[in-house]
Amino acid sequence: MAEDDDKKPKPNPSDVPPNKALVLEPCERPLDPGRRGKPIKLKANVFRLNLIAKQSWFKYTVHTFLSPVACSRFQTTPLTTSALPFPRQVQITTVHETKKPRILTKELRQIWYALEDTELSGKTNHFGGVRVVYDGRNACFSADTLPGTFLEIPVELRSRGRFIITLFNPAEIRPEELNKWASAKPVSCHQGDAMDALAALNTLFIHCLAGKDFPSTKNVFHIQNPNDIPGLDPRLHAPLDVGGGIQLWRGFFQSVRATPAIEYPGLFTNVNCTSGAFYKPGNLVEFIKNFLGRRQDQELNASTIDDRDRIYLKRLLKNVRVDAEFNEKTKHHGRPIKEGITITSARTTFFFDSSKANKDDPDDKGKEISVEDFFWEYYGVRLRQPHAPCVRINERVSWPAELCSITPGIKYNKKLNSRQQEMASNAKYQAMAPRDRMRAILAVGNESLKIATGT
Repeated sequence: MAEDDDKKPKPNPSDVPPNKALVLEPCERPLDPGRRGKPIKLKANVFRLNLIAKQSWFKYTVHTFLSPVACSRFQTTPLTTSALPFPRQVQITTVHETKKPRILTKELRQIWYALEDTELSGKTNHFGGVRVVYDGRNACFSADTLPGTFLEIPVELRSRGRFIITLFNPAEIRPEELNKWASAKPVSCHQGDAMDALAALNTLFIHCLAGKDFPSTKNVFHIQNPNDIPGLDPRLHAPLDVGGGIQLWRGFFQSVRATPAIEYPGLFTNVNCTSGAFYKPGNLVEFIKNFLGRRQDQELNASTIDDRDRIYLKRLLKNVRVDAEFNEKTKHHGRPIKEGITITSARTTFFFDSSKANKDDPDDKGKEISVEDFFWEYYGVRLRQPHAPCVRINERVSWPAELCSITPGIKYNKKLNSRQQEMASNAKYQAMAPRDRMRAILAVGNESLKIATGT
């Protein structure tokens, strides 16, 4: 009988007569919603901004370039190199560079902050006492007009030399247009002024942050030292080593947004915690030891690095910026690595010093000298680890790795390997308890963003 029942065709719901069809009734809702139970208080990572602007703002176009005096320093005669006869396997390289340097985006802010320091200290008065905020690219904003429609300001930067900052093309911004655009009422407004005013507000908040923290994007900032911000727990916000010379840093995201919604119209600033991977700052030899899994007290020898690790190091260090200090007068900051590390050590890496060549003999290539002897002869630096490899800044320039250190704040844009992801997961670094996250947001809002959070 059971088999016969299974063979019977099942009824189709569409064949059921209308009078016998199932009736779906909605779930019963409370008559007085939101009145029962215990009241709770919610805190969000969004803060309302009250924009009270009684006068216009002004936007200026900014161009920064090397002064002609600074450019002339790089028009020197380069040291020529020549390949040594085969089969001698040595690295042919020079130490001097003659190519005109390019101004980096990070250096644009450093140049501007150098100008701002002279203005605040009273040494110069190019702005006429008006505070100006800079977006790090090609625009700045002020609450009043500057003295003149075209300003050409010289700035001295110790690490790079002399620069010229030009401010021109002033444009008036009416901030009341932003209030109209963010209101719930359909009020006509000038959208161009509203967008410029919104950009000015975002620049105002990030201007000081970009000077002391490390921006990885326009609105994301990472903190290397959590002790700089009161209220942050150093145990939760200290950098985490995940191996391979990579660290995880905590940071925060900030942006000003307009919400022309009916329920909650107005301007708001959004603050949230985040984390990112960075190259571990410090000496380059220690970085290579960390990557190879060597002990810190173990001497690094270029001949003991196999080809597989050298190729991976070349990919890992490509475009990573390093600082180098040869002596008190010769310092380099933020130079990118283009060619990885050398096969030979500083003691066995040779090149021809053309400064000692006979000018009357066109075939004279100069004296053959090692990198170790060159730094001792020209800079007075005696290398402590002459068997360590050199780092190749480009095809013509190589520096001893022990004299180089990775610039702090270099973002690691590649994907973490499985071991690094496992270490970050075990430490629960990328996850924060809601209470700790809110405390960090309030600390950042009060100290760094200067937001009055209230209760």
